[in-house]
Amino acid sequence: MNAVLLSLLVSTPAHAFCGAYAGSAGTDIYNSVSEVAIVRQGNRTTLSVANDVEGAAGSSFAMLIPVPEVLDEADVNVLDPDDFAILDGYTRPRLVEYTCDDFAPVYTDPCTVSAENAMDSAGGEGEGEGEGEWEDVEVEAEFIVGEYEVVILSAEESDSLLGWLFDQGYQVSDATSDMIQEYLDGGAYFFAAKVSADAHIGEGDKLSPLQFSYDSDVFSLPIRIGTAASKGVQDLIVYAVTDYADGGVGISNYPEMSLPDECMLDADFETDFDGDIGAYYLDQFESAYNAEPGADWMLEYGWGNGHCDPCTGETPDEQKLANVGFNFDIMEYGYYISRLHMRYTPEEATQDVTFYLTGRTSQEQQRYIKYVHELESVFDVCGIGRVSDPGQCDYAPNPYPPECMDEAKQWAYSGEPDDDEVGALKGCSATGMAGGLWALGVGFIGLGLRRRS
Repeated sequence: MNAVLLSLLVSTPAHAFCGAYAGSAGTDIYNSVSEVAIVRQGNRTTLSVANDVEGAAGSSFAMLIPVPEVLDEADVNVLDPDDFAILDGYTRPRLVEYTCDDFAPVYTDPCTVSAENAMDSAGGEGEGEGEGEWEDVEVEAEFIVGEYEVVILSAEESDSLLGWLFDQGYQVSDATSDMIQEYLDGGAYFFAAKVSADAHIGEGDKLSPLQFSYDSDVFSLPIRIGTAASKGVQDLIVYAVTDYADGGVGISNYPEMSLPDECMLDADFETDFDGDIGAYYLDQFESAYNAEPGADWMLEYGWGNGHCDPCTGETPDEQKLANVGFNFDIMEYGYYISRLHMRYTPEEATQDVTFYLTGRTSQEQQRYIKYVHELESVFDVCGIGRVSDPGQCDYAPNPYPPECMDEAKQWAYSGEPDDDEVGALKGCSATGMAGGLWALGVGFIGLGLRRRS
């Protein structure tokens, strides 16, 4: 249906959401999950790595990350853990509840509004706004950021690099030696960070996420190096922030999977999952992952410029996005946030992740609807599809004469949209032109620090 016509027939306040937010599934449903925020603008990448280390364990925490260039102190920062919590809350899979009232027609006398006025009022969808014996190890830079002591290292041989780290008190698995050599042969430097003794990390203190920025023609995330310490299945959540003009982010070198959504959850949702959308979503994701061998990923959220429907948490403001590295001074038309979810085992992580900019700015989200019998004529039922003899909502008939509307537009007055039009009804827009109808181990090694006697 023409968007102009829809805006003429239905009028609701902008930013209104039809339906009620009923729940969401966040990162807490996975046994072993790593979160990274990655900003890509031009050739500049800013990578922020969350961790859940706290308390006494913090004093023996360290990490090792391959980077494409020597970083200096200005390239490295620490974040507030809340920055990740907001990204997770904003992009997580969601459950919504609709009633018949959300789809009730709002009638306007068509003879009182001209097509020209409708066009003017609707407008278009704009684009918006070496030490000791390890002689080949070079310490390229060292500095303190937040609670971390940071060094940037170069080396020719992985054994030398590992030996240097061991001498500095890092516990490094020998299993990583061959993998580290591959990165060194490819020209990588290594970013090593450990908690400073002067930081006085106490019981219950949570370590800050680490962030670093670099220039590179390659848009990627090194995941293989982190698999040496993994004991099994790893979930990776990537919050990617890009210029709106570049669209969302995808992964080019691993297969993409998808889950059925925008459907109503039937009675089994209440009996099998106690109405818990997190438990249901975990079951669906695991089934899709296990259906085919190898690592897989999927897009769980994609939307630009702070839009959401429904909003499952606080919308990241400009300051939060600037915290994770997005530069509003050089953006075009605004920003776009993608949430990618990847699952793999050490054996399945055969390559580092290579990202690409899709150029797509369509709205994508994993959204499910609580079952309402009367809405079977509007939504499919998950796992079933469109049911036979579907329930329907009863609405008062349109009191206005349809003489001023052509035949293609009569459905809006009869209350009997065809299948194509029903598709347009699914999902109310949060920006609302017609809202009334509508653990460590990712790309780096989590290291222990050897205690000295």
